[in-house]
Amino acid sequence: MYMKKRTRILSVFLTVAILITSMVIVFPTTAEEAGAAGTKPAPTELWSEHHAQSFANGIRYGTDGYGTARKPYEISTAEELAYLAWIVNKGEGNAVTGKYFVLTADIDLSDYIWVPIAKSYTADAKWDFEGNGVKEARRNTFSGIFDGGGHTITGLTFNSNMLDANGYLGAEFGGLGLFGRLAGTKDSEGRATVTATVKNVSIVGSADLAGYRSSSSQFGAPVTMVATAAYDCSLIENVHVTTDMNIVPQADEIAVAGIVGYATNMATLSGCSVSGTITVDAATYNKMPAVGGLVCRSGNSLLIQNCVNNANIVVKAKGSNAYVGGICAKTQGSAYAAEGVELTVGMDAVASIVNTVNYGDITVENKGNSRVGGIIGNAGRGLKGDALLVNCFNFGDISVNYIGANGGVGAMIGLQETRRVQMTDCYSFTKPVCTDETDTSFIPAFICNAGGLKETNGKIFYSMREYYTPTECRFLSPDVIETYDGAALRINPSKVESASLRFESKVGGQLLEVMKDKTVVCGTLAIKASDLNAALEANSNLNVAIANVSGDSISELAVVDQKPNGAFSSVYTNLKEDKHAIEYVAISYVTIVVDEDADFSLTFYSDYERGDAARVISVKSIAEVYYGMRQDMKDGVYKNEVGTAYSQQLGKYSLFTDEQLEIFKLYMSAELEDLGNGSNGLEEEVDENQNS
Repeated sequence: MYMKKRTRILSVFLTVAILITSMVIVFPTTAEEAGAAGTKPAPTELWSEHHAQSFANGIRYGTDGYGTARKPYEISTAEELAYLAWIVNKGEGNAVTGKYFVLTADIDLSDYIWVPIAKSYTADAKWDFEGNGVKEARRNTFSGIFDGGGHTITGLTFNSNMLDANGYLGAEFGGLGLFGRLAGTKDSEGRATVTATVKNVSIVGSADLAGYRSSSSQFGAPVTMVATAAYDCSLIENVHVTTDMNIVPQADEIAVAGIVGYATNMATLSGCSVSGTITVDAATYNKMPAVGGLVCRSGNSLLIQNCVNNANIVVKAKGSNAYVGGICAKTQGSAYAAEGVELTVGMDAVASIVNTVNYGDITVENKGNSRVGGIIGNAGRGLKGDALLVNCFNFGDISVNYIGANGGVGAMIGLQETRRVQMTDCYSFTKPVCTDETDTSFIPAFICNAGGLKETNGKIFYSMREYYTPTECRFLSPDVIETYDGAALRINPSKVESASLRFESKVGGQLLEVMKDKTVVCGTLAIKASDLNAALEANSNLNVAIANVSGDSISELAVVDQKPNGAFSSVYTNLKEDKHAIEYVAISYVTIVVDEDADFSLTFYSDYERGDAARVISVKSIAEVYYGMRQDMKDGVYKNEVGTAYSQQLGKYSLFTDEQLEIFKLYMSAELEDLGNGSNGLEEEVDENQNS
C-alpha cells in the first residue's frame, strides 16, 4: 500500500532539511507543571534585557573593517544574537544595511523570550486593502546579510507570556519571528543594490498562543518562525524550519506561516522547507484565518523556488473566509501582468512558484467559505496579483467539511480571483475531498475558478465555482513504485563466502509515461533491518531514516543496480560469512530529474511497513526457504530442481542445482565452520558430495 509519508523530495537545496530530526520544545505554563514534567517553565524575561555588549571575540558593532563579506561579524552565543536584535531595534530605518553577520555555532534561545530582529509591527498596524502593504507604526528594518553557516537555532518559542491581559502583543515584539521586517535597497532604476538576506540556517521552535489578538485587518502581527515580512530585495535561502504551532485567536483575524508572514515586490524564497504541524483554531470567532505552510500572504510579486512543505495544517473557522495553502495562503497585489503577455517566472505583479512540493496534509473545518489549495489557497483579489505555477507537486491529503458559495478547493489552487493563472507541468498524487454531501457542485480538480472573465491556462471562465484541471496538469496514481515481497539468494560457487540477497521492484507505468521526457533512474537500497527500525522510531518518516543510516549499516554500501529510464530495478548485498544471519530490508526508489538546470529532482521510495516479515530477509532464512522448496524428481537434468521459475513469496530466482542445495545447507547451519578456509574448501566438499 502506498504511503505518501514515505515519499520525499531530494535536491541539493534540501539536503539539510532531510537530515534534520524533528524536535519539539514544549514549555509548561506553571512552575508546578514544569517540575512534574521535568522541563523548565516558559520564559518570562526578554532577550533584549540579556543581550551581550559585543559580537564574538569582543568585536563591537561599528568596529572598523568588520561587517564585510570577508570579515563578517561573528555570532557564537544567544546573547550575541540578541545583541544584533538590540542594535537594529534601537533605531529607525536601515540600521545595518549591507553588513554581514554569520553564526559560528548552534544557538539555544529557550532561556528568554525572543524579540525579533527588526521588529516593525505594533498593535496599531493596519492593512491597506489596496494591496500596497502593511502600514507600520515603526519601521525597523534588517537590510543586512545573515548567514547561519549551516548551524541550528533552537528554542525559538512564542507563548502566552508574551501577551497582555487582552491577548495583544506588546510593542516590544511587533510580530513574531526570528526577524521582523526584511528589506533591501534599490537604485533609481529599481535594481537591487543591497539584498536583505537570511540563509543557511535551521530553526527549531514552537508557538503556543491561546487568546491571541492581532488587532489588524487581515494582517498585523503574523506568527512565523523566520520573518514577519520580506519586502523588495529580500532573499530567504536554504532556511529549514521545524515547528509546532498551536494558535487560538480571539476576535481578530490571524496570519500564520512557517517561514514568512508577508512577502512582496519580488521577495524570494529559495531552497527552503518547513516540517511539523501548524494548527489554528478560530472556530469561536467569525474572523478570517490565513494560514500557509511557507508564506501567509504575498503582495505585488513573489518568487518561491525549490521549496517543500512537510508540515500538516489544521484550520478551524466559525463561518468566515478561511484561506489555507500548503505553500502560500493568499497571493494578492495592486497590479497584474500586461494583457496578451505570456506569464514568465519572476515577472512583476506575478506570484511565481517553481519546483516546489507540498507533502503536508491540509484539514479545514469551516462553516463559511473555504479557499484551500495544495499550493495556494486563494490566488489574487479583484483581478490583481496573477499566479504562475511551474513544476509543482502535491502529495498532501486535502479535506474540507464545507466549501461555501464563495469558496473553492483545488489540488493546486483553491480559488482563483486574480485575472490570470498559468500552470505548467503540475501534478497531484491525491484528490481533494469535500465531506459535505450537499455540495453537489464540487469536483476534485486543480483549481476552482471564481468566474467573471477569469483565465486559467488560456481558458476563460464566466460562472462562479467552475472546477478545472488544465491539460498540462494531471492527477497521478499514488502507486509509484512496488517492491516485490521477499528476496532471492545469489551464490557464485567459486565465491561462496560472498552470498548475496537480491531484491527487485517495479515502477508504475503511468509515472514513466508522464515523465518520459525527463531523466528517470531506478534503484534499490538494502539496509539492515535493525538500524532502519531505530531510525524510523527516531524520525517517523522513511526518507530521514535512510539518510540517517550510517555507511556501515548499508552492507558494504550494498551494490545498487541503477537502470536509467527503466521500469525495473534490483539490488544485491554482498555478505561475508559472518553476516549470514543479519536481516535486511529492501527500499526501492525512482528518481525523476524534474529540472536539470535547477538541480531539482524528486525521489519516490517504495512503501515499507515495519513488522512485515516478508520484507525482512537474511541469507540464513532465505536459504532455509530455498532448501525447503526443493522437489525430488525422477526425471530432469537435476535430481533436485524446483519446478517453477517464479514465486510470489520470493520474487524471481534461478533453478536450484545439487551444488546450490549443498550451499543452502551450509548457510542454514548456526555456524559456517563447514566453509573451511574459504571458497576452495566448500568447492572440494561440494565435489565430494557430487561424486558420492
